[in-house]
Amino acid sequence: MSDVQLVIFKLNHEVCGANISQVHEIIRYQEVSKIPELPAFVEGVVNLRGKVIPVIDLNKRFSLGAREADKKTKIIVTEIESQYIGFRVNDVNEIMQIPEQDIDNSVQLMQSMGVRNYMAGIAKNDEQLIAIIDLHKVLQYQEMEQIKNTQ
Repeated sequence: MSDVQLVIFKLNHEVCGANISQVHEIIRYQEVSKIPELPAFVEGVVNLRGKVIPVIDLNKRFSLGAREADKKTKIIVTEIESQYIGFRVNDVNEIMQIPEQDIDNSVQLMQSMGVRNYMAGIAKNDEQLIAIIDLHKVLQYQEMEQIKNTQ
């Protein structure tokens, strides 16, 4: 079995991770330009080297409460369907290697918790549990289309 490389980040009091293969880059938080009539979890857009990138607040998306941006706040940039999307997180802690056998990706576990398909599994690292988020599945199809139409 091999290891899975995860980008470990914080969402309020939760420790989460995303497969490093889904992460295009990690940037410091910058002020966003607001766009009207988007869902509340869409903060707005930023200009990243000439590309307009929508920014999704993962705390709001997952109903974990709001939090003011500070010097630790980061934006994790991924590419979904040829569209760059930024996910605002409280902090990016580290890149961690987790053995595949230490990841529980049981569909039954996720469904029993009422979680949509954006959960890729739960990693066990010593006594710590890390929720692994599939960044490509955080937004539903209709939400992705709505965001694309603002560009």
